[in-house]
Amino acid sequence: MKSIDTELSKMAAEGPTERELKESKQYLIGSIPRTLETNLGIATFLQTAEYFGLGLDYDVRLPSLLQAVTHDGVHAAARETLDPARAAVAVAGPYDGPLA
Repeated sequence: MKSIDTELSKMAAEGPTERELKESKQYLIGSIPRTLETNLGIATFLQTAEYFGLGLDYDVRLPSLLQAVTHDGVHAAARETLDPARAAVAVAGPYDGPLA
C-alpha cells in the first residue's frame, strides 16, 4: 500500500513523464479497434457514446481527442484527484494486519 501511495503522490506532484504520456496515448488509440471487434464491444461503445452524448462519430474523433491531451492537463487532473489520504481501501480475503 505504501508503494501505491508513493506513486500516486509522485504523479500528483510531478505529473507523468513525457514517455508515459506518449505511450499511454499510443496504447489508448491502438486499443480502439480492439474494443470494436465484438458485438458486445460495439454495443458497449455505442451505449457509452449515447449515455454521455458523445455523438455517433465519437469513434472517429477519439484519436484526435486523445492526441490533444497535454502534460499540463494530465498533471492538473492528477493534482486534483490523486490524494492517498482520501483513498478508500477494500480487502477481499484473509486480512492479517495493518495495510499502512
